[in-house]
Amino acid sequence: GQRRAHHKGALPNHAGWVLDQESFFKKHEFQRSQAYFSCVTSATKHRQSIKMTLPAGLYLEIIFSGTFCENAEKLSQRIEHFLQTNDLEPVGNIYILPLENHWFSCDCEQYVNKIFLKVEDKDTTSLT
Repeated sequence: GQRRAHHKGALPNHAGWVLDQESFFKKHEFQRSQAYFSCVTSATKHRQSIKMTLPAGLYLEIIFSGTFCENAEKLSQRIEHFLQTNDLEPVGNIYILPLENHWFSCDCEQYVNKIFLKVEDKDTTSLT
């Protein structure tokens, strides 16, 4: 990241982190992530990278302002309410991706982040 400290526009590579469902919806231990991921144009340039494609399906995505840590509990509750209202269940991990962060602004309220997770109809998940 330090090589890009002079960069003024959008960064070519985005980096985020992964939380398990229990941490996000139940425990509210947001400081502990399972993994770290990066969206790069070509994983072949990075020796230790693992190329992964998210599985096909329905994803819930929410974009919000501010830092993840300050908004995590409120977002967790809102997402859980939305899932219950629409008879959906989360499947797998929760992905957090900063879109605009300290590279763009010194004001944390100006940060823009995205949370996304795979979801399925409750009827579908009970059949498997």
